[in-house]
Amino acid sequence: MIDRLEGTADVELNTTLAMALIKKGIVLGWMGHTDAEMAQFERVVQRFGAETTIELQAQVAMALLCKADSLNSVERTDDAIQVYDEIIRRFHAISDPGVARWVDGARESRAQALANTSS
Repeated sequence: MIDRLEGTADVELNTTLAMALIKKGIVLGWMGHTDAEMAQFERVVQRFGAETTIELQAQVAMALLCKADSLNSVERTDDAIQVYDEIIRRFHAISDPGVARWVDGARESRAQALANTSS
């Protein structure tokens, strides 16, 4: 079903598709399929990363944060920090609360990851 929806220009449908891919990634992570989990998050970024609507930017930011948190959980801290930095760089100027919350989450998680590597 997800594959059939890809390629549409409808923002609402694309937002729903991005959310479904993120949720699929989360479930795959719960099942211990880290590579497949990361692939779903990356799929969102590749498919919607250039979109300019706030709704899709929020989904891309969330997918990146999920990816970074997953990297951090499998002790790939340096990779996670790079993704946290990407979120902050790409989305820091967007004042929309739906995007800003993911940027704030990236800042907090980045600080925690750095603190854990120095201890």
